[in-house]
Amino acid sequence: MKTVIFSSKEAEIKDVLLLSTSFDIKLFTEKVYFAENEADADLVIVIDKDVYDVLPANLITAITTRIRKTPCLVLVHFRMASEQSEPYKELGLSLFHYEKGSPVSQENLITQIESLAERTTLYRRLDSYIRDSFRDIVDSSLLQKQKEEIELLNRKLEYISRVDHLTNLLNRRALLEAFELEKRRALRNRWRLKQVGGFGDPDEGKSVSEELREFSHASKGTITEHIGNFACMIMDIDHFKLVNDSYGHLIGDKVLHHMGELLNQKGLFRDCDVKGRYGGEEFIVLLSETNSANALIPAERLRKLLKETTFEGEAGQKFNVSLSIGIAEFLPEEVTSEEMIKRADQALYYAKEHGRDQICIYERVKGQLSALEHGH
Repeated sequence: MKTVIFSSKEAEIKDVLLLSTSFDIKLFTEKVYFAENEADADLVIVIDKDVYDVLPANLITAITTRIRKTPCLVLVHFRMASEQSEPYKELGLSLFHYEKGSPVSQENLITQIESLAERTTLYRRLDSYIRDSFRDIVDSSLLQKQKEEIELLNRKLEYISRVDHLTNLLNRRALLEAFELEKRRALRNRWRLKQVGGFGDPDEGKSVSEELREFSHASKGTITEHIGNFACMIMDIDHFKLVNDSYGHLIGDKVLHHMGELLNQKGLFRDCDVKGRYGGEEFIVLLSETNSANALIPAERLRKLLKETTFEGEAGQKFNVSLSIGIAEFLPEEVTSEEMIKRADQALYYAKEHGRDQICIYERVKGQLSALEHGH
């Protein structure tokens, strides 16, 4: 792995990278770096001025014109304010909050770099196969092998593009795609139930086909409360900014990582439920064929599990965090997924405004929410 570090004081970062034998480290000063135009590097690591005070004035121009096709990881001071990092984010650069001399920071840095390196390697390998796979091929078995390798690489790239590397959950784009699929499935199932007379008021005793009746005992409530329905659960870690401010972004990342582990924990949610990181400290779970009341059960288990988890700062200080959750149920008349997310988010807002560390169902508080909106 050819890695370009441009800095005049790179000793500690070099020592960190040496912990991984996969990196062939090349060091360049700013002048030599741009003179040789190392645009073919596999990874460029830029050390921000707030870490080592060597950031060149023309960094943004250099990145956009010289190395825009090369993955670039910018190391910034762990206490950098979010508004200061906006120029980097707008360029689509990977940002890492680094604290000099911190073992946790060094460990997380290696993880981040290896993730970028893996993505780069996969893209390069795929590109190489596309260019060379049909060159001088005379053996059909070799062609089949290369085809399988390309398909495998494409699957890996698809996975990387859909998953948030910190939490191992779906990212925002993949989450919204899952919303649309779930919505179409719910509408299709509603239509099917309507054909067999199963939709409407459950108390009216309308008939349901025997095929549907076979699995109606699996969930609580009537079949029409589940089939053709799904619930959206949006959650937010309470006072997460205070965690970052008190213990640093690296410990905050550990809290987010653990949240991802809890959401993926076997038995907490079903295999068919969709879990994703919506952004920052916000997470979303889509519960297929579930109404709001039944979504409350796993939501409460999750809330208790996170509250009972004890985290530890770098200085050994112990702390806990809590979780607020908003839940909304599918409405077939809504056109976009954002409308359902908005209702769940309003329920989350209600939970936050009424003390945090609790769960709120939109359908139960929409009257109070409407009154709040109109200032009553």
